[in-house]
Amino acid sequence: MMHNSIDLLLKQWGTLIQSCRAERESQSQFAKRLGVGRSTVSALENGSAQVAVGTYLQAMLVLGLAGSFGDWLSQQEQDQQRQRFRHPVQRLDNDF
Repeated sequence: MMHNSIDLLLKQWGTLIQSCRAERESQSQFAKRLGVGRSTVSALENGSAQVAVGTYLQAMLVLGLAGSFGDWLSQQEQDQQRQRFRHPVQRLDNDF
């Protein structure tokens, strides 16, 4: 069972890939360019965890989304850095 945030991420990637691919070509045409079967493209666009991460990345490269993905990764890293330095709010218990 995948962690919910990973499932969500894969679904977001799949949706992005599907919307960009659909503007240009069929799943079969894209599968040929990607070097995979049409069923793999379908699984990829549905956010399947059974598809290798490398296939997701290759699909983004083929579609010209590598820059967008790099920007996204950079933003994720910045968000993680900010979260590491946040101090939890300490709540005082007034139950004496």
